[in-house]
Amino acid sequence: MKLLYAKSFTLTTMSSITFVMILMLLGGCTVPESNPTGASYVNRIIPSVEKGDPVYSTEADSVFTESPSNSSSYYLYTYTGDDLDDRAVSTVLFPPLADSTNIDSVKLYLHQSESNMENGSFSVSLHTWNQDWQDAVDNGDDFPDALIPDIISTWEITEDSVGNNSYTFDLDPDWVETWLDTTGFILIIDEMDNNAYARFYSKQNSDDLKPRLDFYIDGDTLVTETVYPLSDTYYVQKPAPNRPDLLFMDNGTHDRIRLQFDVSSVAEDITINLARLILYVDTLVSQPDPSEYYNLSAYRLIEDYANGLEYDASNSSFGTLETGQNSLSISVTAIVQGWTSNTYDNFGFLLKGYSEGLTMDRRGFYMNVQDSTRMPRLELYYTPPLTNRY
Repeated sequence: MKLLYAKSFTLTTMSSITFVMILMLLGGCTVPESNPTGASYVNRIIPSVEKGDPVYSTEADSVFTESPSNSSSYYLYTYTGDDLDDRAVSTVLFPPLADSTNIDSVKLYLHQSESNMENGSFSVSLHTWNQDWQDAVDNGDDFPDALIPDIISTWEITEDSVGNNSYTFDLDPDWVETWLDTTGFILIIDEMDNNAYARFYSKQNSDDLKPRLDFYIDGDTLVTETVYPLSDTYYVQKPAPNRPDLLFMDNGTHDRIRLQFDVSSVAEDITINLARLILYVDTLVSQPDPSEYYNLSAYRLIEDYANGLEYDASNSSFGTLETGQNSLSISVTAIVQGWTSNTYDNFGFLLKGYSEGLTMDRRGFYMNVQDSTRMPRLELYYTPPLTNRY
């Protein structure tokens, strides 16, 4: 009986001690919600995760990529902003015809994806395309109106035609029969309409939505041949920046942003648990539709800015500016850890739109050095080296 009692007492005592130890561990491991790394507790084995002082950008530039191509987009854009310096036009080019004789009629079909009605109805014009206009645009001229060829048709975008809509245009068979080489059309909004926007489906879509030509040989009842575009694209012309406190990222013109941060004060043996890049935008300058969310990617530049803008395309960080928000956060932990540990040189970030070349969305990011609350900054959460804890 004594032995049994002694065993029972020993088990009870050990259970009590174990229960107390579990309570102590649970109480000591509570993680405040304010720490995004989820590891702010302190004990004798693992040092605390600390938040460092914000690191503000030391340099920032808006960067334009030469000869951007938007021919992979699912859409064709027509747009005018506050003035003629802010515009977008589209071209649709068809292949040469093998045999265009004895054509009774030809119809062109375009399918509209969406449009806006900010200032009421507006006009969209369809023009014949010519090489002189194309050469001027390719040389960097701003949509030379004097070279825009003849109008085929003009139509109104009204409340009844907002959103999805389809348009059919009868083409002159005599003109079509003269096609000897690639030819096509230009879509443009009337220069007198401000803040007007219409988007059409491109050749990247299904046959039911992409632009097409239907040829009729025996009257207008039987389609004898259907031709789809050889290529189509949109061109964006943007105004000179008039906001010294903003840098613009533009998917249509492929404008990107370079940011430089000095993290040399961070010790090499510190572990970066989380590095967040914080950016702020002026939502009032968003084009063409500020209600849309905007995705962007951050890359590590791999050479000095003076030598070019080569970046590591294999390792990017992704962020989203949500609808109605004026700031976003991008996790760039791996890049910053590489800088602080001297794994690679710090040439800064390159930021570009995730849908670059696919949309014409534009966003203005604050770079005002006079107002630190809206400057680009890095927030760092780190673990000090173990050797410094004992």
